[in-house]
Amino acid sequence: MITTSKMYITDNYTQTIWSQDQTVVISKLRDCIKLNEEYQRCFQLTKTKLASNPSERPFDFSEMYIFGKFDSFVRRCERIIDMFATINLYSHLADSKIEGISPFYSKFNMIITSMKKKDYDFLDQRKQDVDSDLDDFRRSIADLHANINEFLDKYFNAIRNTERALNALKRFEKLQLPNIGLNEKYAKILQQYSKDLDSVARIYQKHSKEPLISRDLPPTAGKICLFLQFFFFVKKILLIFKVELCGLDNCICVFNNLWIFLLQIKPFFNILKQKKS
Repeated sequence: MITTSKMYITDNYTQTIWSQDQTVVISKLRDCIKLNEEYQRCFQLTKTKLASNPSERPFDFSEMYIFGKFDSFVRRCERIIDMFATINLYSHLADSKIEGISPFYSKFNMIITSMKKKDYDFLDQRKQDVDSDLDDFRRSIADLHANINEFLDKYFNAIRNTERALNALKRFEKLQLPNIGLNEKYAKILQQYSKDLDSVARIYQKHSKEPLISRDLPPTAGKICLFLQFFFFVKKILLIFKVELCGLDNCICVFNNLWIFLLQIKPFFNILKQKKS
């Protein structure tokens, strides 16, 4: 079964796992895994059927002897699939426009190149060097991931503007990498936005009756201008916020402040409605 599977995966030994499209290789590897499952399912069905008939000869073949080598081969197939899945995951680094991210893609490329240069058959389940190198590959990717996390933390902490921080996190989202702390950073921005709302509300309350307006604007127009500045501040940030990522407690805090702010500008809405202006 192993020889037949290898011939199937390598197109009768004319290809390697690297010379073919990854999706094709992964599909072939999964076919081999399913083949092993089907063989063992049929084996168990036959064993159960014979055991239920006392007149039949006992089905006492060693499962380890029959399937042991193929099980080892399947485990190797699963590890190769895992490697390709990891490669596909971090390949998004190539498309990123984030400033300073290119060194991480270069490091990722070096890891992949190192694996491709191995001169052994990855499908040979007897080669322990393959498992050792696959372990090294996982450790290298884990180190790369940790470095990306550190880079994101420094990148994010250097930004003081709420809108810029949100836009930065959107770019990191496009990397589609797991466990890089985006939810926590969205929550942190939400907390900052809550403070911004509180600050804006206090400033609005201070200047709403006697706003600082340009010389060429009448008082009513000046109040409208002040109101619109604060209104669009709130609206602009809310439109780009991923509220569902920020956690219930943080959302409650923000919307409490938002509600207080809206209550403060509600009288001005009423004035505009009365004057139909």
